[in-house]
This record gives sequence, structure tokens and C-alpha cells, in this order.
Amino acid sequence: VWKKDIIVEQSHFDPHRFVFAGHLLLKQGVQKILESMPSVVRKVQDATFLVIGGGEEEERLRQLAGRLGIAKHVAFTGWIRNQGEVKKLLAHCAFALAPYDPAGEHDTNFSYYADPTKIKTYLSCGLPVVMTSVPYNAGDLARRGCAVVVDYDEKAIAKALTVLLTDTKKLEKMRRNAIEAAKEFTWEKIFDYVTY
Repeated sequence: VWKKDIIVEQSHFDPHRFVFAGHLLLKQGVQKILESMPSVVRKVQDATFLVIGGGEEEERLRQLAGRLGIAKHVAFTGWIRNQGEVKKLLAHCAFALAPYDPAGEHDTNFSYYADPTKIKTYLSCGLPVVMTSVPYNAGDLARRGCAVVVDYDEKAIAKALTVLLTDTKKLEKMRRNAIEAAKEFTWEKIFDYVTY
């Protein structure tokens, strides 16, 4: 994360809008978020889910939103090449999601060995993350109070979403913690650790 890109002063955001940004593949778990939505919108009628990105699952995900009766609560942007525009959209959301599918565990799922850029981008926009335990730093981010680690299950995801959509104080605290965590991922901080 570039230090200048961290959003220190959090501008107006929609407290009932959450977001996923990235490549729309099965392993990214967006279908689980959609499956959680009927339960969420029963409790928070104006909840909306912004999906930034595209990929081989995009059309199936759009169809799933229609079948679940939640299409009016989901907005798909498709690919956005301009990262500045993506960050503007992120900054207007309350929190973000990274529900990586744990299938395959460590032998076939390379996400266990990755350091997802999207999580750092979310944090730098002041967005707490609802995520599965697949990324190596999930537990650390949860301990820092800027992530909620959930099972790869629509009920668990729905519960976490509902808490963040209804508990304003918790959300505000987690958003502040997200900014503090993002500062640990700046180029300056990382290169401080490098010794030759």
C-alpha cells in the first residue's frame, strides 16, 4: 500500500452497503455472499451488495441473484480498469468481503500461500473485512479488530453481515482499526524490515 493512498479521513459512506472487488471465480466465494443475502435483507431491508469486477462466473452470479430474488439489492459493475475509480467506489462502502473457498486446503488451493492485494486495498480504504481463514493473516487481522473470520457458509456470512450492518459502534471501531492495520502494509514500513 502506498502511504498516500490510505484514506485517513473517512468521507461519507453508505453504512448499509458492502463490497467485493476482484476476479469473479468460484473460489472467490461471491456465490456464498449472494446465498446469504435473503436472510440479510429480511433484517436490513436497504442492504446492498456491490460487486466490482468480472470473470467467468459473472453471468452465473447475476442469474443467481435473480433466482434468489435479491437482484435489486446487488449491483454488478463489471471490470473497472481505473484503480482510482475502484478505490472511490470502495470508500463509499461500509465494509468488504473476501470469502475464499477453503476447498482443496493446502495441497491444491494456492490462496493459502498468497498475500491477497485486495485485503490490503480494502483496509487502505477504511473497510473492515469479512473473510474466511484461507489467507495466512486472517487471524491476525481479526485480533487487530479489522476483520471478522467466518466459516465458508452462507449462514455464518449472513450473521457477520447483519452484525456489521446493525451495530454502528462496532462498525465505526472496525473502520478505524482497518486504517491502522493498513499502515502496517505501506512500502515504507515493509522496507524498514528489510536488511542486507
